[in-house]
Amino acid sequence: MFSDKSRGKSPNKDAPLLLDQLGPNDSPRVIAMPKGVVARQDPDGSVTVRHPDGSEISASAQGYCRGRFCTVDSVTVADIAYVTEHYVNRVHETVSHVVRFLNGGTLCYAVDFNGRVIDCEFSGMQVSLQEGHLIVGCTEMALSLELRKPCQLPAEQGGNRE
Repeated sequence: MFSDKSRGKSPNKDAPLLLDQLGPNDSPRVIAMPKGVVARQDPDGSVTVRHPDGSEISASAQGYCRGRFCTVDSVTVADIAYVTEHYVNRVHETVSHVVRFLNGGTLCYAVDFNGRVIDCEFSGMQVSLQEGHLIVGCTEMALSLELRKPCQLPAEQGGNRE
């Protein structure tokens, strides 16, 4: 199901990658995309996308997603009401978090002593990466959340009080 089946690529750089079904005896299909991104489709229907920074996202034919992001500035849990467990572990100068959700999904991430995300993995979650900020949830709501910068009042409206 490529958009442009004859060439095996999307018609423009912002279009989603559409893949045809592979038969059980077909070889895996590897697609080189812009900016060093590589996608691999296996005959079982699963798809794996690898980015040059080492990030990787895989989706099974049934739609179960898992992945690892290497360049994340912050993590936001969109639907915190669905969190069932949250474990925090401190080791040397890092803090790791394991967050489990009602749907069985898991988010694991580690933060260094400066508060920088150094590792981030997920499975069974809805995710959206916007300008280095990872939004995670177990519902479609996670993908519709917009990141907003903190509101700053101009000095004449009380933003700078002495």
